Amino acid sequence: MESVDKKDLLRFRFSKLLQLSRLLREDIEELKRRVNLVEIHNKEIQELFDRISIDAEALEKAQLVALESVDITIDENSFNASENEEVESAEAFSNLEDDGVDFDFDDEDF
Repeated sequence: MESVDKKDLLRFRFSKLLQLSRLLREDIEELKRRVNLVEIHNKEIQELFDRISIDAEALEKAQLVALESVDITIDENSFNASENEEVESAEAFSNLEDDGVDFDFDDEDF
């Protein structure tokens, strides 16, 4: 009887070993599928990053070209005569305020 019990126990253990082995194979296959998906997503993200980098470089170059094409420097010669007079008048008015001239008017003055 003892040999029958040992045989049954061995069969049970072997059966359990086969089940665990099958489960492990299934888990390994699932992990392989997941790794494959991660690799695909990483490749897509890298391609997107590369496109964004190229677009950012193109945008930066366009900004530099735009800044070069716009001349922001303004000198006195860029104004015409009437604009020069207006600037001088405004400066003179500002100088009067700086000199302490009082520009407060009462209603009686009008």
